Amino acid sequence: MKKNGFIATSILYTFFLVFLSLFVALIANYLHNRILLAKIDEKSREILYGINNTKLSDLEVGDHIKFKSDDNLLNSDATWIVVAVENVGSNKKYHFLSDLNAAKLDVRYKIPNVDKVEKYHTLTVNLYETLLANGIYNKAITYNGFNVRMVNSSFLTNLRNNITDPFIKSEIFNPGGSYLVYIDQTITGNGPNNVVSSYPAGSYYELRRYNFSSSNQTSLVPKYCGGSFNGTSASYVQNNLFGYINIDNEPVDKSTKYVSYCYYASPVAYNHPVSEQVVEYPIAKDSDVLSSKLSNLYTFRMVAEKEVSPSATNTYIAGGKGTSLDPYLFTNGVKQS
Repeated sequence: MKKNGFIATSILYTFFLVFLSLFVALIANYLHNRILLAKIDEKSREILYGINNTKLSDLEVGDHIKFKSDDNLLNSDATWIVVAVENVGSNKKYHFLSDLNAAKLDVRYKIPNVDKVEKYHTLTVNLYETLLANGIYNKAITYNGFNVRMVNSSFLTNLRNNITDPFIKSEIFNPGGSYLVYIDQTITGNGPNNVVSSYPAGSYYELRRYNFSSSNQTSLVPKYCGGSFNGTSASYVQNNLFGYINIDNEPVDKSTKYVSYCYYASPVAYNHPVSEQVVEYPIAKDSDVLSSKLSNLYTFRMVAEKEVSPSATNTYIAGGKGTSLDPYLFTNGVKQS
Protein backbone atom coordinates (compact mmCIF):
# COMPACT_ATOMS: atom_id res chain seq x y z
CA MET A 1 0.00 0.00 0.00
CA LYS A 2 2.81 2.34 0.82
CA LYS A 3 4.34 1.63 -2.55
CA ASN A 4 1.02 2.25 -4.31
CA GLY A 5 0.53 5.42 -2.27
CA PHE A 6 3.93 6.69 -3.33
CA ILE A 7 3.09 6.06 -6.99
CA ALA A 8 -0.26 7.82 -6.64
CA THR A 9 1.41 10.79 -4.98
CA SER A 10 4.02 10.92 -7.78
CA ILE A 11 1.31 10.92 -10.41
CA LEU A 12 -0.48 13.76 -8.65
CA TYR A 13 2.74 15.79 -8.42
CA THR A 14 3.42 15.07 -12.10
CA PHE A 15 -0.04 16.33 -13.12
CA PHE A 16 0.47 19.37 -10.89
CA LEU A 17 3.84 20.19 -12.48
CA VAL A 18 2.40 19.73 -15.98
CA PHE A 19 -0.55 21.96 -15.08
CA LEU A 20 1.80 24.54 -13.56
CA SER A 21 4.02 24.49 -16.67
CA LEU A 22 1.02 24.94 -18.97
CA PHE A 23 -0.34 27.73 -16.79
CA VAL A 24 3.00 29.57 -16.84
CA ALA A 25 3.24 29.09 -20.62
CA LEU A 26 -0.27 30.47 -21.11
CA ILE A 27 0.45 33.47 -18.90
CA ALA A 28 3.71 34.14 -20.76
CA ASN A 29 1.94 33.85 -24.13
CA TYR A 30 -0.84 36.16 -22.92
CA LEU A 31 1.66 38.78 -21.76
CA HIS A 32 3.58 38.49 -25.05
CA ASN A 33 0.37 39.00 -27.05
CA ARG A 34 -0.53 42.02 -24.90
CA ILE A 35 2.86 43.53 -25.70
CA LEU A 36 2.40 42.86 -29.43
CA LEU A 37 -1.10 44.38 -29.38
CA ALA A 38 0.21 47.42 -27.54
CA LYS A 39 2.90 47.87 -30.19
CA ILE A 40 0.33 47.44 -32.98
CA ASP A 41 -2.01 49.95 -31.31
CA GLU A 42 0.86 52.39 -30.91
CA LYS A 43 1.86 51.94 -34.56
CA SER A 44 -1.75 52.38 -35.67
CA ARG A 45 -2.04 55.58 -33.64
CA GLU A 46 1.18 56.84 -35.23
CA ILE A 47 -0.17 56.08 -38.72
CA LEU A 48 -3.53 57.72 -38.00
CA TYR A 49 -1.77 60.69 -36.40
CA GLY A 50 0.42 61.02 -39.47
CA ILE A 51 -2.56 60.86 -41.85
CA ASN A 52 -4.62 63.31 -39.81
CA ASN A 53 -1.74 65.79 -39.61
CA THR A 54 -0.45 65.56 -43.20
CA LYS A 55 -0.79 68.79 -45.17
CA LEU A 56 -0.31 69.70 -48.81
CA SER A 57 2.95 71.35 -47.74
CA ASP A 58 4.23 67.95 -46.53
CA LEU A 59 4.00 66.36 -49.97
CA GLU A 60 7.15 65.46 -51.90
CA VAL A 61 7.99 64.83 -55.54
CA GLY A 62 6.66 61.41 -56.51
CA ASP A 63 3.65 61.46 -54.15
CA HIS A 64 0.24 60.68 -55.68
CA ILE A 65 -2.97 62.51 -54.84
CA LYS A 66 -6.63 62.83 -55.80
CA PHE A 67 -8.51 66.13 -55.68
CA LYS A 68 -12.20 66.72 -55.11
CA SER A 69 -13.23 68.34 -58.38
CA ASP A 70 -16.10 69.89 -60.24
CA ASP A 71 -17.07 66.71 -62.09
CA ASN A 72 -18.27 68.75 -65.05
CA LEU A 73 -14.65 69.55 -65.93
CA LEU A 74 -12.34 67.15 -64.08
CA ASN A 75 -12.75 63.63 -62.75
CA SER A 76 -12.45 63.36 -58.98
CA ASP A 77 -11.13 59.82 -59.49
CA ALA A 78 -8.16 61.05 -61.52
CA THR A 79 -4.74 60.60 -59.92
CA TRP A 80 -2.16 63.38 -59.95
CA ILE A 81 1.54 63.10 -59.14
CA VAL A 82 3.70 65.75 -57.48
CA VAL A 83 6.34 66.58 -60.10
CA ALA A 84 7.98 69.72 -58.69
CA VAL A 85 8.09 71.78 -55.50
CA GLU A 86 9.42 75.35 -55.53
CA ASN A 87 10.27 77.53 -52.55
CA VAL A 88 8.53 80.90 -52.84
CA GLY A 89 9.68 82.86 -49.82
CA SER A 90 8.31 80.99 -46.83
CA ASN A 91 5.73 79.23 -49.02
CA LYS A 92 5.95 76.28 -51.37
CA LYS A 93 4.60 76.15 -54.91
CA TYR A 94 3.41 72.69 -55.90
CA HIS A 95 3.17 71.36 -59.44
CA PHE A 96 0.91 68.36 -60.08
CA LEU A 97 0.65 66.37 -63.32
CA SER A 98 -2.47 64.32 -63.99
CA ASP A 99 -3.09 60.91 -65.49
CA LEU A 100 -4.97 60.59 -68.79
CA ASN A 101 -8.40 60.55 -67.13
CA ALA A 102 -8.43 63.98 -65.49
CA ALA A 103 -10.14 66.05 -68.20
CA LYS A 104 -13.80 65.18 -68.75
CA LEU A 105 -14.49 64.38 -72.39
CA ASP A 106 -17.95 65.96 -72.30
CA VAL A 107 -18.32 69.41 -70.76
CA ARG A 108 -21.53 71.26 -70.01
CA TYR A 109 -20.90 74.90 -70.90
CA LYS A 110 -22.48 77.90 -72.59
CA ILE A 111 -20.03 79.00 -75.26
CA PRO A 112 -20.13 82.83 -75.50
CA ASN A 113 -21.77 84.14 -78.69
CA VAL A 114 -22.54 80.56 -79.76
CA ASP A 115 -24.93 78.93 -77.29
CA LYS A 116 -28.13 80.38 -75.91
CA VAL A 117 -28.08 77.98 -72.95
CA GLU A 118 -25.62 75.58 -71.38
CA LYS A 119 -25.28 72.27 -73.18
CA TYR A 120 -22.84 69.39 -73.43
CA HIS A 121 -19.90 69.78 -75.78
CA THR A 122 -17.24 67.19 -76.63
CA LEU A 123 -13.86 68.34 -75.35
CA THR A 124 -11.69 69.62 -78.17
CA VAL A 125 -8.71 71.96 -78.20
CA ASN A 126 -11.02 74.71 -79.44
CA LEU A 127 -13.32 74.24 -76.42
CA TYR A 128 -10.35 73.87 -74.08
CA GLU A 129 -8.94 77.21 -75.24
CA THR A 130 -12.31 78.86 -74.64
CA LEU A 131 -12.57 77.40 -71.14
CA LEU A 132 -8.98 78.36 -70.35
CA ALA A 133 -9.39 81.93 -71.61
CA ASN A 134 -12.45 82.37 -69.39
CA GLY A 135 -10.72 80.98 -66.30
CA ILE A 136 -13.11 78.04 -66.10
CA TYR A 137 -10.45 75.39 -65.49
CA ASN A 138 -9.07 77.33 -62.52
CA LYS A 139 -12.40 76.63 -60.81
CA ALA A 140 -12.35 72.91 -61.65
CA ILE A 141 -10.67 71.78 -58.42
CA THR A 142 -13.11 72.41 -55.59
CA TYR A 143 -10.47 73.90 -53.27
CA ASN A 144 -9.74 77.49 -54.34
CA GLY A 145 -6.44 78.74 -55.68
CA PHE A 146 -5.37 76.08 -58.19
CA ASN A 147 -4.14 77.11 -61.63
CA VAL A 148 -5.11 74.34 -64.07
CA ARG A 149 -4.11 73.94 -67.73
CA MET A 150 -2.92 71.44 -70.31
CA VAL A 151 0.69 70.28 -70.00
CA ASN A 152 3.14 72.23 -72.20
CA SER A 153 6.52 71.46 -73.75
CA SER A 154 8.61 73.65 -71.41
CA PHE A 155 7.04 71.95 -68.40
CA LEU A 156 8.05 68.49 -69.66
CA THR A 157 11.51 69.76 -70.60
CA ASN A 158 12.11 70.97 -67.03
CA LEU A 159 10.96 67.64 -65.62
CA ARG A 160 13.19 65.62 -67.93
CA ASN A 161 16.19 67.76 -67.01
CA ASN A 162 15.61 67.95 -63.26
CA ILE A 163 14.11 64.62 -62.13
CA THR A 164 16.97 62.21 -61.44
CA ASP A 165 15.23 59.26 -59.75
CA PRO A 166 14.54 56.79 -62.62
CA PHE A 167 11.48 55.26 -60.92
CA ILE A 168 9.82 58.65 -60.28
CA LYS A 169 10.80 59.80 -63.76
CA SER A 170 9.12 56.78 -65.30
CA GLU A 171 5.95 57.34 -63.25
CA ILE A 172 5.84 60.98 -64.34
CA PHE A 173 6.48 60.43 -68.04
CA ASN A 174 4.45 57.27 -68.51
CA PRO A 175 0.71 57.79 -68.06
CA GLY A 176 0.11 54.74 -70.23
CA GLY A 177 -0.91 56.31 -73.54
CA SER A 178 -0.49 59.19 -75.96
CA TYR A 179 -1.60 62.76 -75.18
CA LEU A 180 -1.46 66.34 -76.45
CA VAL A 181 1.28 68.80 -75.52
CA TYR A 182 1.04 72.55 -76.05
CA ILE A 183 4.20 74.08 -77.54
CA ASP A 184 4.68 77.24 -75.51
CA GLN A 185 8.07 78.19 -77.01
CA THR A 186 9.34 77.53 -80.53
CA ILE A 187 11.78 74.60 -80.65
CA THR A 188 14.14 74.39 -83.61
CA GLY A 189 17.15 72.19 -84.25
CA ASN A 190 18.46 69.00 -85.76
CA GLY A 191 16.00 66.13 -85.65
CA PRO A 192 16.37 62.49 -86.74
CA ASN A 193 18.93 62.05 -89.54
CA ASN A 194 20.21 65.56 -88.72
CA VAL A 195 17.29 67.14 -90.57
CA VAL A 196 16.49 70.59 -89.15
CA SER A 197 12.86 70.80 -88.01
CA SER A 198 10.72 72.91 -85.71
CA TYR A 199 7.86 72.81 -83.23
CA PRO A 200 6.21 76.25 -83.69
CA ALA A 201 5.06 78.11 -80.56
CA GLY A 202 1.29 78.05 -80.19
CA SER A 203 0.90 74.65 -81.83
CA TYR A 204 -0.17 71.32 -80.31
CA TYR A 205 1.58 68.00 -80.85
CA GLU A 206 0.56 64.49 -79.87
CA LEU A 207 3.22 62.88 -77.68
CA ARG A 208 2.92 59.27 -78.84
CA ARG A 209 3.93 56.16 -76.91
CA TYR A 210 5.90 53.33 -78.55
CA ASN A 211 6.66 49.98 -76.90
CA PHE A 212 9.71 47.78 -77.49
CA SER A 213 9.90 44.12 -76.47
CA SER A 214 13.67 43.54 -76.36
CA SER A 215 17.16 44.88 -77.01
CA ASN A 216 16.92 43.42 -80.52
CA GLN A 217 14.87 46.48 -81.46
CA THR A 218 17.53 49.00 -80.42
CA SER A 219 18.17 49.92 -84.07
CA LEU A 220 14.57 51.21 -84.28
CA VAL A 221 14.92 53.68 -81.39
CA PRO A 222 16.18 56.60 -83.57
CA LYS A 223 13.25 56.16 -85.94
CA TYR A 224 10.54 56.07 -83.29
CA CYS A 225 11.94 57.98 -80.31
CA GLY A 226 13.88 60.98 -81.59
CA GLY A 227 17.02 59.73 -79.88
CA SER A 228 19.36 56.77 -79.54
CA PHE A 229 20.47 54.12 -77.05
CA ASN A 230 24.07 52.95 -76.62
CA GLY A 231 23.34 49.94 -74.45
CA THR A 232 23.65 51.92 -71.22
CA SER A 233 22.01 55.31 -71.54
CA ALA A 234 19.74 57.24 -73.89
CA SER A 235 20.41 60.49 -75.71
CA TYR A 236 18.11 62.77 -77.66
CA VAL A 237 18.33 64.62 -80.96
CA GLN A 238 18.80 68.37 -80.67
CA ASN A 239 15.16 69.42 -80.99
CA ASN A 240 13.67 66.61 -78.90
CA LEU A 241 13.39 68.54 -75.65
CA PHE A 242 10.19 67.07 -74.19
CA GLY A 243 10.10 63.43 -75.36
CA TYR A 244 11.18 60.56 -73.13
CA ILE A 245 13.09 57.28 -73.55
CA ASN A 246 12.73 54.71 -70.75
CA ILE A 247 15.44 52.13 -70.06
CA ASP A 248 14.84 48.80 -68.30
CA ASN A 249 16.67 45.53 -67.74
CA GLU A 250 15.86 42.62 -70.06
CA PRO A 251 13.29 40.32 -68.37
CA VAL A 252 15.50 37.23 -68.87
CA ASP A 253 19.03 38.62 -68.98
CA LYS A 254 19.00 41.19 -66.15
CA SER A 255 22.51 42.37 -67.05
CA THR A 256 21.31 43.63 -70.43
CA LYS A 257 19.50 46.96 -70.67
CA TYR A 258 17.05 47.93 -73.39
CA VAL A 259 14.55 50.65 -74.29
CA SER A 260 11.17 49.38 -73.04
CA TYR A 261 9.14 52.33 -74.34
CA CYS A 262 9.43 55.93 -75.43
CA TYR A 263 7.28 59.02 -75.96
CA TYR A 264 7.93 61.15 -79.01
CA ALA A 265 6.11 63.76 -81.10
CA SER A 266 7.57 63.92 -84.58
CA PRO A 267 7.66 67.32 -86.30
CA VAL A 268 8.35 65.67 -89.69
CA ALA A 269 6.72 62.99 -91.84
CA TYR A 270 7.22 59.34 -90.87
CA ASN A 271 6.14 55.83 -91.76
CA HIS A 272 5.81 53.05 -89.17
CA PRO A 273 5.04 49.61 -90.67
CA VAL A 274 3.65 46.72 -88.64
CA SER A 275 6.55 44.53 -89.80
CA GLU A 276 8.84 46.36 -87.35
CA GLN A 277 6.68 44.96 -84.52
CA VAL A 278 6.39 48.28 -82.67
CA VAL A 279 2.96 49.51 -83.82
CA GLU A 280 -0.21 47.44 -84.13
CA TYR A 281 -1.28 48.98 -87.43
CA PRO A 282 0.58 50.92 -90.16
CA ILE A 283 1.03 54.61 -89.36
CA ALA A 284 2.06 57.12 -92.01
CA LYS A 285 1.72 60.79 -91.09
CA ASP A 286 3.04 64.15 -92.19
CA SER A 287 3.84 64.88 -88.52
CA ASP A 288 2.32 64.56 -85.05
CA VAL A 289 0.97 68.09 -85.11
CA LEU A 290 -2.70 68.48 -84.10
CA SER A 291 -4.80 67.84 -87.19
CA SER A 292 -7.75 69.99 -86.13
CA LYS A 293 -8.73 72.00 -83.07
CA LEU A 294 -12.23 70.63 -83.57
CA SER A 295 -11.11 66.99 -83.40
CA ASN A 296 -12.19 64.90 -80.41
CA LEU A 297 -9.66 62.12 -81.06
CA TYR A 298 -6.99 63.41 -78.69
CA THR A 299 -6.34 62.84 -75.00
CA PHE A 300 -5.58 65.70 -72.59
CA ARG A 301 -3.14 65.61 -69.69
CA MET A 302 -3.50 68.41 -67.17
CA VAL A 303 -1.22 70.40 -64.86
CA ALA A 304 -2.40 71.88 -61.55
CA GLU A 305 -0.31 74.42 -59.65
CA LYS A 306 -0.80 75.99 -56.24
CA GLU A 307 1.25 78.00 -53.74
CA VAL A 308 0.85 76.68 -50.20
CA SER A 309 1.82 78.07 -46.80
CA PRO A 310 3.20 75.40 -44.40
CA SER A 311 1.54 77.27 -41.53
CA ALA A 312 -1.92 77.20 -43.13
CA THR A 313 -4.57 75.44 -41.06
CA ASN A 314 -6.86 74.52 -43.95
CA THR A 315 -4.67 72.36 -46.21
CA TYR A 316 -4.96 68.99 -44.48
CA ILE A 317 -5.06 65.70 -46.39
CA ALA A 318 -8.27 63.70 -45.90
CA GLY A 319 -6.71 60.23 -46.24
CA GLY A 320 -4.53 57.89 -48.26
CA LYS A 321 -0.84 57.02 -48.19
CA GLY A 322 0.42 58.90 -51.23
CA THR A 323 1.22 55.83 -53.34
CA SER A 324 -0.04 55.09 -56.85
CA LEU A 325 -2.33 52.36 -55.44
CA ASP A 326 -3.46 54.40 -52.41
CA PRO A 327 -3.07 58.10 -53.29
CA TYR A 328 -3.66 60.91 -50.85
CA LEU A 329 -7.16 62.37 -50.90
CA PHE A 330 -7.60 66.13 -50.74
CA THR A 331 -11.09 67.56 -50.31
CA ASN A 332 -11.71 70.80 -48.39
CA GLY A 333 -8.48 71.00 -46.39
CA VAL A 334 -10.26 70.56 -43.07
CA LYS A 335 -8.41 68.41 -40.54
CA GLN A 336 -10.04 65.02 -40.03
CA SER A 337 -11.16 64.28 -36.47
